[in-house]
Amino acid sequence: MSDDTITIDELRERLADVRVAMVTTIDPDGMLTSRPMTVQRIDDIGNVYFVVARDADWAVAGQRVNVALVDAGRTWVSVTGRALFVEGTSLLSDLWDEATDAFFPDGPDGAVAVQVRSERWEYWTAPNKVAQLAGMARAFLMDERPDLGDSGTVVT
Repeated sequence: MSDDTITIDELRERLADVRVAMVTTIDPDGMLTSRPMTVQRIDDIGNVYFVVARDADWAVAGQRVNVALVDAGRTWVSVTGRALFVEGTSLLSDLWDEATDAFFPDGPDGAVAVQVRSERWEYWTAPNKVAQLAGMARAFLMDERPDLGDSGTVVT
């Protein structure tokens, strides 16, 4: 893998259709715990937004959070940051949509907006499936290492 730098904007474009992320936190026993969450927004500087239940047991302000995102198998992203739980602002209204209604039957009163203030994005990319297969075949025939894609880090 090379170390070509991809910008936050390019990563956001690749992830534009991704609706679900795995969000990992540290539980009270020190264990890493992950859960699928619906991505509501990724802003221009790489912060990721979710809507969660007000009484979610993992919802601890300021805690370290990791958000794992993957598009259609060509881009993998790990966002590291801190969780900020925002109550009583218009942010929750901005993030709310019809899909959110399905998860929160009591409406916005039972939910809070979560901003994961990103500190770092790490990414891995791969060529499309046809290019991957062709590269593997060429590498096998030529006895060389296949092109596995790129990786890098963007500090936010």
